Amino acid sequence: ATDAGATDTGYFMADVSSPDAAPWPDATDTSMPSCTPWSDAWVLPDVAVPEAPVTLEPSAALQPLGELETVEVTALTADKKRDDTAEGALKVSADADVEVVSAEDMKAGRANVQVRVKTAGAHTLTVTLPDGRTGQARLWGFATQLPVWTLTVDPADLAEVVANPLERIWAKVSLTRGGKTFQGKMRLHGGSSRTFKKKSFRLNLDDDAALPDGRRKVILRAEFADKALVRNHLAYDLLRHATWLPACETTYVHLRINGRFYGVMVHTERVDKDYLSARGLNPKGSLYEADPPFAMSVPGGNLTPVEDPQDYRLLYQRHAGELAYADLIELIEVVLQLPDAEFEAHVDRIIKVDDVLVFLAFNAVIQNQDFVKKNYYLYRDPTVADSRWTVLPWDLDLSLGHLWTEEGDVLDEQIFHDGDPYVGRNVGHSFYNQLVERVLGVPRLRKRFRSFVQHLVDGRFHPDFLSPRIDRALCRMQPDLLADQKKRAKNEEVPQRVQEVKDFVTARRVWLTTWLKEPDE
Repeated sequence: ATDAGATDTGYFMADVSSPDAAPWPDATDTSMPSCTPWSDAWVLPDVAVPEAPVTLEPSAALQPLGELETVEVTALTADKKRDDTAEGALKVSADADVEVVSAEDMKAGRANVQVRVKTAGAHTLTVTLPDGRTGQARLWGFATQLPVWTLTVDPADLAEVVANPLERIWAKVSLTRGGKTFQGKMRLHGGSSRTFKKKSFRLNLDDDAALPDGRRKVILRAEFADKALVRNHLAYDLLRHATWLPACETTYVHLRINGRFYGVMVHTERVDKDYLSARGLNPKGSLYEADPPFAMSVPGGNLTPVEDPQDYRLLYQRHAGELAYADLIELIEVVLQLPDAEFEAHVDRIIKVDDVLVFLAFNAVIQNQDFVKKNYYLYRDPTVADSRWTVLPWDLDLSLGHLWTEEGDVLDEQIFHDGDPYVGRNVGHSFYNQLVERVLGVPRLRKRFRSFVQHLVDGRFHPDFLSPRIDRALCRMQPDLLADQKKRAKNEEVPQRVQEVKDFVTARRVWLTTWLKEPDE
């Protein structure tokens, strides 16, 4: 144990034995606030204008009321190329319900006009050049139901961040939400998703610029891989209502960057010290994230020993704790290597087994297989009597019908409903997790795992519970999502992609019901 970096904690054996499951959430709590759809159809209103020698380009076909909108103005030559000779002050006019905030002088054929739309419906913005050439834009105002977040960042800095997606380049940024502005820095968020058209962002706010909830670190997820844009949000909502495991808070937001609409994003709570404190957990406990770099995707964060101890720091990021990987290494190199009989005798005193089992059952039910080698956290508090390990879920978007495939990667559009509930047990295969194998390798624990799957299927994993939540999410963000030009789905296919999620729930329940009736291995 000493060679493995163990401490004197003796496998972290807590003074507990065969603990009962934590209380399941109240199954009768199914309240869901109402929402009136913005439109009965998933189509944008007609905002087309005739071709003209001056083009006006709003950031989207719809503009949220009262928000600053930067309209890009371009002068064109007869062959519809930019007229670099166009210069001078612009004449700008608009409906009475459109406030013209500012208008730049045109330089080399380009300029910006900033406006605010004050009432819902169609409005017209007209720009005339000094030589008399004119262009128009139709501005369609709407009252968004989403919180509006605005990022202000130097355009050159933003261009550098986006042009180098695989590098962690930070840029100074200010965030405005709810009428207050916070200073900090931003970079791209995610792994392979950094190369997608619609980026995700991570913000670290300054020490004196915490949000009202006290948090300084912000994650805005684009959810580009999910054409329905509901999987991650819905999975966390189900986790919160169907299990006792902690779930990240998620909120849809209307994101604007430098006065232009970027897209609908999911503000997802970060798992860190603030996350622990908010749930009554010790923020100084050991918190490790399985987040291997692409070059180390094999073995990845599958909790198997590695030859070079320094590799643990690359495979698992330590976000809190003072043991500097000693406890994690002992878990991997000592505890998970115990002989079968010894492991079964002591596992309940080392690991919060029911937490792990409900984590595995939940992922089995929603068919999330993206946790096997990454996208989970391990946590323990060494300062309390019950110092056992628990597991915290993270990144649930590749679920509810979607799976990674060799052909399509994470953008594969096939819908599967027969994913293996025992995923991660394939010993000798690269898609393997040692904790999953050891826990589900114990017959009594495997039986308990199956009972948890049954509990979820009999309870909240049901169309009656999930469909209203899907409908409300889509209802609230409908106009914003329609106007989102960076999302992966076309507007006309969004209802189909949402229906696929609903259909998966029904099909998965049927498949799991049959599977649960079959004899176990």
